[in-house]
Amino acid sequence: MAIRQAQDAAMEASYLVRHVFLPPQLPQSDDSSHGNEMALVQCAHDALVRFRSHISESQQEPVTLATGLLRNMLSVHKPLGESSAVDEGEFVKILCQLYDSGGAVALHVREQNAGVIISRVDSSLHVEAFELSPSNEAVIKIKGRLRRTFPGTAVSIRLENARETGFTTTLAATLSKMSAQSSIDTKHKAKKAGQLQDENRDTTHPKMVTELLNAYLLVVGQPAACDRIWKNTREEVLWQDARLPWRRSPMWMLIRVVIQLTFIRSAESSQSGVNLYKSFVAFLMAEILQKGLDVGLHPDMLYSMTAKLSRRLTKIGFETHTRALEYVRAKMRIANRTLSKSWSAIQAQNSAGLSVEFSRLKTMDFSQDTVVALPDLEAFLNSLETRKSVQNSREFTPSWKLVKHDDDFSLPRSPDPSDKDHLQLNLAAFESWVEMKLGLWVASQRAQDYAATCSQLRHLIEGYHCVASSEYDGNPESTSIMLLTILELWVACDKAAVHAYPLLEDYGTGIPSGLFQNLLLPSRKQMERLSQLEQYLANRYRNCKLRCSGLHVYTSFGSPDSFSARYFDQSDRHQTLLAVIEAKATADREEKRRELASLKFTYQSLMSQYDRGKCIYTNIWDGYEGAFVERHFPGRCSRCLCQDEAESLHIDVHEWPLPRDGWQKKSVVFELALSQTFGYWREASFYVLMDVLKLQHGGLGQFDSLYPLLTYNALRRYAETNVSMQRVGLLSETKPNVVVHRNPVPVVSANESNVLLNNGLQFEYFDDERSHFIRDFHLTDDIPLGCTYSLPSGSESLQKFIYRPASEPDGPPPNSVIASQSACPRGMTVEEYKALGSIPLGHKIQWQNILVQLFSPSVDFKKWEVALTIWQCIHQAGPERSSLASRAAHDICEDERFAGQLLEGIRDATH
Repeated sequence: MAIRQAQDAAMEASYLVRHVFLPPQLPQSDDSSHGNEMALVQCAHDALVRFRSHISESQQEPVTLATGLLRNMLSVHKPLGESSAVDEGEFVKILCQLYDSGGAVALHVREQNAGVIISRVDSSLHVEAFELSPSNEAVIKIKGRLRRTFPGTAVSIRLENARETGFTTTLAATLSKMSAQSSIDTKHKAKKAGQLQDENRDTTHPKMVTELLNAYLLVVGQPAACDRIWKNTREEVLWQDARLPWRRSPMWMLIRVVIQLTFIRSAESSQSGVNLYKSFVAFLMAEILQKGLDVGLHPDMLYSMTAKLSRRLTKIGFETHTRALEYVRAKMRIANRTLSKSWSAIQAQNSAGLSVEFSRLKTMDFSQDTVVALPDLEAFLNSLETRKSVQNSREFTPSWKLVKHDDDFSLPRSPDPSDKDHLQLNLAAFESWVEMKLGLWVASQRAQDYAATCSQLRHLIEGYHCVASSEYDGNPESTSIMLLTILELWVACDKAAVHAYPLLEDYGTGIPSGLFQNLLLPSRKQMERLSQLEQYLANRYRNCKLRCSGLHVYTSFGSPDSFSARYFDQSDRHQTLLAVIEAKATADREEKRRELASLKFTYQSLMSQYDRGKCIYTNIWDGYEGAFVERHFPGRCSRCLCQDEAESLHIDVHEWPLPRDGWQKKSVVFELALSQTFGYWREASFYVLMDVLKLQHGGLGQFDSLYPLLTYNALRRYAETNVSMQRVGLLSETKPNVVVHRNPVPVVSANESNVLLNNGLQFEYFDDERSHFIRDFHLTDDIPLGCTYSLPSGSESLQKFIYRPASEPDGPPPNSVIASQSACPRGMTVEEYKALGSIPLGHKIQWQNILVQLFSPSVDFKKWEVALTIWQCIHQAGPERSSLASRAAHDICEDERFAGQLLEGIRDATH
């Protein structure tokens, strides 16, 4: 019990600190409750009581009036669910007391975000109203503090009019109901799935109080001329992964306003009232500081509190010495001593551990502690004397055998990455099989299961690339062979998918063929293989009836030309699935209508009991009044329990499981029952684009929330897991309506428009591995750089001349060699630098440049950078030339005269 009380006290103190001091690192979710709000009022009330003993006699009256006002606030607010509301019965009693003996009461009309002050002034009743919490937009946009005026509206009603039959009870019932029930068209609207819904995370417009109630009161009263105050308020709206945001307590704003207005209006002068208010706020903060010390708040929090309190004292002025401020300074000194002790304890704790470590050095014996025993080594040395010779076998038994792929009709396995010693040979054997036998295997698979074919090829591409990319890293020749091999495997997968779904031929592949210009292919056979690949891609593009972008298959969701929507129109299976989903959704929606009607009836019944009933009062001894008084306890009152139960009624929304748009609906159903062949083809193609060819997603990849289609509760029962390890799928960044903070809906404000909702998800294709939406792609330099030799250290300035991507097949402009002479490497003449840098410039004349150097050399062929430059020129594929295997960069080699001169130059240069 004591532990629970200590925990409650600590939580209460933390709440007071957060809302009064506004320290750093505030919560990111709502922490309001009736208990916390009343603790805030009680703390202010108790501080006022103690404050009276620290002020002069002339200042007693304002403090006494404010104390009575806060005592009325404690009585008039009752718990309602997790929040609070105006207690109608207590409010009527307090109003009657105001008519007879004066005083004031302040109301927090919670559901209208309004504060109301009702006070007797001479022979009139003043009703003042104002907004408590500013809107989110006002808080976020302002730089610094919000400047606000209080009160907003004020009405003066003659006491004889207020005493008329029915006025008091009507006013009490109206404000009580307004505090408990929200009103239509008072909240900001959020548009979701084409529907406007109340945004519960924003504040309510107080117009039902400041406009409607004010207009009603003006019928029996008139506008009141009253003192107003300006306040520069600090506000925060903080939210992260929470239902409702954290904002500064509106009850704290109400307390500050009513106390300051009371002090100003009842003090000797307006300025003396302001000074008294400032002193009281500092006094209240000192009281909360003491609470923090009592419950043992963290030193960081205590330091922040003392710093803010010190700043407030600075504003008041150091020359001001009153009993109240001396009390504040005394509390600050206590806090500072506590912080000093805490810091000393931390220092002592850390230094103690260090002393223990140093003390161990006293017992060290370096002569003994440095002796090392190696029993395993001694045992091995002793065993050498007892070794026996072993007769060698005449038969050779190799420790390893080359992996062979002799079967023409079964796919080989990816090489084993654990066999590091022979991995290069195993990779070469695998690549040889792809070159020689892949075509035979594809031909044998056409009449069989295309889904199995695409699945096997997808996993083979991923497995081979994972092993080869790691092994070939930094080797441009092997990297080029790897790319050629993977592209041939992908072509086999693409052929199978197109045979299974001819509709797929209407869409491009998305593979940028320009990347292949950088491949280093030493043999003519490899050039022929590359030419066949390029011809296949060109034919696929020519056959695109829609002339769509090659990335259309991956990015187009819910459009008339999307593959998913067009395939749906041809698929009886998917159309049947759509009918099943919509039939179930229609039945669920009708059931939700019946549930809404039933809850509405229950709510009306409970509120009818509340309206007909009377609150129960109990006589208790009030120590402050010194007499027995009637008190209302809502938790024991049958009438208030009916209201509490009615206000607690909520209903979950029904969200239509599919998008409203017809094309999007088709695409969603297609993805729920994804075809295996298409799914595996898409996975293989996307892997080639993103992991093999190194394309990058465009835009940012940071998201607050992600909702995949296959985990959406309303549809996942219909989902079929046809593709293993699926990377590409539908996902929404927007939340479904069933999980937003507006669900469930209070029955009091529920209707079909905010209960029966459209689907809130906005699906897009998503890359699950990189956590990025698939919207657009960007080419990178990874492949061109990976297929370019790296010149040795010291010759980096020549690297840019051998780097010739598809965007610059001729390399940098010729003048760049002359312009960069200052970058000539050490150990190389300027003439040699210019000659070597000029060789790769111009893909159609590179061979002629080499021939010139063979007969009239300006370069030293023995240098490593010269060899790499020559190899880059003669091995790089370069731009394609129609349908011929020989490329545009190597076409001159078909000329017999040139070839003869080239061979002669090579013989002369090597002798």
